[in-house]
Amino acid sequence: MEYLIADLHFGHKKIIEFEPSRRHFSSIEEMDEALIQKWNETVHYNDIVYILGDISMNSKYSYLTAIFSRLKGKKIIIQGNHDNTSDLKKLLRDGYIDAYHELGIRLKRNKQKLYLSHYPMFIGRRKNMWSVHGHIHSLPSVEPNQLNVGVDASFMKDTMGLDFGEPILLDALVDYMVAHPVPLYPRR
Repeated sequence: MEYLIADLHFGHKKIIEFEPSRRHFSSIEEMDEALIQKWNETVHYNDIVYILGDISMNSKYSYLTAIFSRLKGKKIIIQGNHDNTSDLKKLLRDGYIDAYHELGIRLKRNKQKLYLSHYPMFIGRRKNMWSVHGHIHSLPSVEPNQLNVGVDASFMKDTMGLDFGEPILLDALVDYMVAHPVPLYPRR
């Protein structure tokens, strides 16, 4: 199985204050444990998880390794604005993650083209093309073909019915795309 998630912000002390509607925890430790638990309830050891940026903020490398050693599955990270390149290189070198990309990657599933990146991309309203992203937390995506898979996103909770911190199954996201084609710009 393949999954997607973004904006975990492990160890980020202020994120609870910034996103109280989804992160209603009394401490960062409680939040981090909830994220780890939900991840491991969903993901199995041979599954792949695409993490679309912001794994943490200002966390020590030892803190990151303590968390990533507990997360099941193969982890592919797309770097976010709060991710430290040096830490990502070390996580890869030390075997805590399986790959990382600085900008993004493209997947194709069931005739749908998915551009995975941390930031929402303006790719125009084109048939079967989607920007799958994080970065904007609980703010809504601007274009109908931008899908925010961050843990704080209302899309994840309200549309896809996922609990806080639950990675979204890639097949379920593709099913959503097929069922909700992008409204194209009118022809002139």
